[in-house]
Amino acid sequence: MTAMTELLADPNDFLHRQQERIKAPNTKIAASMIVKRYAKVYLDEVMDGLVFASEFPVVSLEACRFTEELNLIVDEAQVRTVDSRREAWRGVFSEHLTPVVDSLHKATRLPLIILWENIAVRMNSYLRKAVQKNPDQAWMVQEVAAELREREGDVFGLERNPLAEYLAPCEALTTQVMRKTCCYYHKLQKEKELPYCLVCPVQ
Repeated sequence: MTAMTELLADPNDFLHRQQERIKAPNTKIAASMIVKRYAKVYLDEVMDGLVFASEFPVVSLEACRFTEELNLIVDEAQVRTVDSRREAWRGVFSEHLTPVVDSLHKATRLPLIILWENIAVRMNSYLRKAVQKNPDQAWMVQEVAAELREREGDVFGLERNPLAEYLAPCEALTTQVMRKTCCYYHKLQKEKELPYCLVCPVQ
């Protein structure tokens, strides 16, 4: 288990271990799979609170540890809540996911657009399932989806919103959105798993 702050400071050892564990041909593809997985487990941790709660959770990098099996361990004592959803979005992106993307991009030179679309795919998945599980509160999910799409770059610590072009339309959150970039999942050595991801643009 590795503290996220330590992992991001020097991700190379973790990348090489994961490359071997998931049978990726190189660390670039390992980084893509790591971000896909991290986005899923991290968004699962924070998004219900962002959508349905009156106070919004902020789960910092310092509160998180990542296991070799790519599971997220959160120190709940370090989780705080805020009254402003905008501040919570900053906690999700500029203070958390943007540093994850930057660290793995610098370590592997995997294009930023792939890493950010990996996160968008996981966000789309969360929003789709949230609507399906909570049909009476679908309007709340749509409201948050619209807000995320409209957020400017400062929430991400960037010049522009890197997710907007990859997010599902707010009026059709239950539809699958095909990727624009390839995550390289099909490059992994697999035995029984699907040969391509479900939204693959190249299959």
